[in-house]
Amino acid sequence: MNVTSIDIFCTVIDNFGDIGVVYRLATALHRHYHHAQIRVYVDDLMTFSKINPRVNPDTAVQSIDDITYIYTKCVSPETYALDKPAKLLIEAFGCLIPDFIMKRAYYESDLLINLEYLSAENWVDGYHMMESLLPEGSLKKYFFMPGFSPDTGGVILNHKTPLQHELHAPDRFTSLNNILVKYDYCFSPEFSGTIGLLFTYTRNMSALISCIVNDYAETTFVILVFGQKSRLSVMHYLSESGVPEINSSVTVHKNLTFIFMENIPQEEFDRLLYFTDFNIVRGEDSLVRAILSGNPFVWNAYIQDNKYQKVKVEALCEIMEKFFESTYDYKEYHQLMLTFNDIEREDLQVVPTENFTYFFKNLKIFKHTTQKMCYFLHQRCDLIEKISAFIEKFRNNQ
Repeated sequence: MNVTSIDIFCTVIDNFGDIGVVYRLATALHRHYHHAQIRVYVDDLMTFSKINPRVNPDTAVQSIDDITYIYTKCVSPETYALDKPAKLLIEAFGCLIPDFIMKRAYYESDLLINLEYLSAENWVDGYHMMESLLPEGSLKKYFFMPGFSPDTGGVILNHKTPLQHELHAPDRFTSLNNILVKYDYCFSPEFSGTIGLLFTYTRNMSALISCIVNDYAETTFVILVFGQKSRLSVMHYLSESGVPEINSSVTVHKNLTFIFMENIPQEEFDRLLYFTDFNIVRGEDSLVRAILSGNPFVWNAYIQDNKYQKVKVEALCEIMEKFFESTYDYKEYHQLMLTFNDIEREDLQVVPTENFTYFFKNLKIFKHTTQKMCYFLHQRCDLIEKISAFIEKFRNNQ
């Protein structure tokens, strides 16, 4: 099959995660198949507009960088009658493609890829590229399982990365200041403190903040806070600590400065992860971006029933173990990741038990580990290359 057209379908469930991955996927596929017509059907343009300011949430059909974005709820059997399905369909995260589109796709499209959520669990290798039977027609459907091993679908790599000189002072601070200018905050070229990024689900932040203000009182910390849930979590701690009501974007608490940031374009968020000294992120896509930044990170996995998120964190740690040079460093990191995710629900009142002291004391070690994993992903786990190779194999077997 020749990839002349691609239709991607997305249902937004977890805020920025779903559309964030699909936007990233569509852009990457456009670079690879630059002559193909690419359409993205999405049911939440408002959320999309928060990570891509060029999106107009009131426009049902719009073209951005030669990719057409369509508001799914405005598509009907009558309007679709004049259209036709693409040769390649991608169903993001098991979303439901409208029946009136599928009825035609069974006979007019060639290949349907069910792009699943990223996972580090062992079972993913065995399910990757398994066929899923369809009830009629000539269309073929396969599971595509993103992951961290060569036998999975890999991850979407970053297209643009900062130049090496941008990662060091003074250019590093210039790049940060270009993003932070609207918050009336500016790093000086002489800044020698620690910069972190915080993007989590709602949780009690006492363990993290207490560690910084008590164990590292002589070090200046600046933390960039993203998302309403992270903001609420930090605000709760500050309120409990007697800090007056906060109405500004920048708040100082002892040796710690918080910058509460608004939504920014996806590309800027990706760049920020490179300029920090550590990142605490939530969700699968931000996890991948944190790894690809090469900086130390802690992952806040999506909370599930019976603390199943700990299974996902355990699986990630098992993947990461081979990138550690010291067993002791791995055990400390493993313990931090598990205790950080040992929660039953999003709750500001549950006092956490994790300890960040070793993490902050050894950021250079954890940076080296993340850089090794980043290199491995670039060499063995390029999702776009894997999709392309599968399509070529599928075409040869038709």
